[in-house]
Amino acid sequence: MVGCRRLDAGGGGRRIAQRRHAWRRARASVRPGAPGDGWRRDRGRRSFVRRDRRPGSLRGPRRLLRRRQAVLGRPPLRAISGSRRPARRRLAGTPRIDPVPARSVPARDGAVSGPWVDHDTRPRAGDQSVLARASRGLAVSSGKFQAPRGTHDVLPGEHLWWHVVGTMEEQAAAYGWRRIQTPGFEDTGLFARTAGEASDVVNKEMYTFEDRSQRSLTLRPEGTAPIVRAYVEHGLHREPQPVKAYTIAPMYRYSAPGRGRYREHWQLSLEAIGSAGPEIDAEVIQFYVELLRRLGVRDWELRLNSIGDVNCRPRYVERLNAWLDGHEDLLDDDARHKRATSPLQVFDVKNPELRAALEDAPKIGDLLCDACRAHFDGVRGLLEALQVDYVLDPVLVRGLDYYTRTTFEFVGPEENVNSTICGGGRYDGLVEAVGGPPTPGIGFGAGIERLLLAIEREGITVVAPRLDIFFVVDGAPRERILALMAELRRGGLSCDTDYAGRSVKGQMTQAGRTGARTLVIARAEDAAVRREGVSEQVVPLAQLAATLAR
Repeated sequence: MVGCRRLDAGGGGRRIAQRRHAWRRARASVRPGAPGDGWRRDRGRRSFVRRDRRPGSLRGPRRLLRRRQAVLGRPPLRAISGSRRPARRRLAGTPRIDPVPARSVPARDGAVSGPWVDHDTRPRAGDQSVLARASRGLAVSSGKFQAPRGTHDVLPGEHLWWHVVGTMEEQAAAYGWRRIQTPGFEDTGLFARTAGEASDVVNKEMYTFEDRSQRSLTLRPEGTAPIVRAYVEHGLHREPQPVKAYTIAPMYRYSAPGRGRYREHWQLSLEAIGSAGPEIDAEVIQFYVELLRRLGVRDWELRLNSIGDVNCRPRYVERLNAWLDGHEDLLDDDARHKRATSPLQVFDVKNPELRAALEDAPKIGDLLCDACRAHFDGVRGLLEALQVDYVLDPVLVRGLDYYTRTTFEFVGPEENVNSTICGGGRYDGLVEAVGGPPTPGIGFGAGIERLLLAIEREGITVVAPRLDIFFVVDGAPRERILALMAELRRGGLSCDTDYAGRSVKGQMTQAGRTGARTLVIARAEDAAVRREGVSEQVVPLAQLAATLAR
């Protein structure tokens, strides 16, 4: 913007016209919702304000300026004190942020548009990208929001996702599992008691908050403890055992988002509560093997271990602590905390140097009691009978304290710490810890997002479901078409039509996008029926339902 040239007193109408022109241009550059044109408009607006505040500037135009501001309901522009700030901090084309008065604005953001910092509480673009700001839940200039960081939407057109979920539901029904749904948040004490104070889930990853009654609540970080709580609360131990229940629901963990890692991730939780035999262990494991086969995933590995129970584990912990005493220099603060509260959790550390050293630590498999060894031998024999390949992993303990005896993981093709696509094990003491009678149980959690990565790596795609019939209305009474569609839907056919008042040409375009197998052009007295691979057929409206139902 061309700056206003200072004139001596007595310039008259020309001077006022120049000031008015400068005011209009400055106002146009800061109107709400205007796209930011970069540093040029911002610099020009500041230049205009500074000239207005210089000693000796004319008072007449300033009074005119403030009168205009009063009429427009805007607060007066304020001067910028101190040295001039760099004007090039905002990049050209960076959109402004819509007003969000409820959010506090970092001080660094206010430096971009100095004259407005006293009364404008809008978050500024600053040095962050639009995606970075949107991931924090801020609106961009168009008024749109984006999903919070670490979350994602599942859209109707994501057919692979819905295919995976549908396959899970079909297979659960075939294996005799029934669906259960638990609340999205639980009492914090439930997870602190079951997962263990030393686990990363409790210490680092839980979303915990207090409600208005000062009760500590936590968004569900895993699916087993809530299902066990429901089992105890509703007396499901009185039903035929084992109770086989599953849920497909979102879980919440605060961690750094990345490939295959989300703060809200969807998970299949499959639990069998009430049976201690190795047969149910083998069936739970074979369930996921069959699921992978049905989905076409071939690149996976099953890792298997037994971590004993309350009878044989204390002897192993004593020997493990003796080994750790000799490797104290390798333990970081996280490992020391795990060792003090739950020594087996040392195997779940992220320190690569310590993980490599733990390969030489005592193995719990060498110290199993006779009962645990017999149980583990039974599980291995059944898996071999089911032709399920596995690899023994003597340091596999899982990251939650409630596991006993059998533990397992399915590892996918991803070559990183997020390669686990399914993990689980036996939890024979969990029901009792939640307040129920001593009851054995086993289950697993399988993340859907990581399973999708494995499926996509195999190059597998699914065909989108197609509509059976689409009606193009060309003169037929609309109420008659709606009644006909209701009748056909009751017969099991999927139907749709135009609800936006499109022309016949527009309806034909919409029909093509749906991929319908049958197209019906309904006229006043008859209808043209076009089926794939069949020549067009014209039938009276009265006979249309019978024709389409064939």
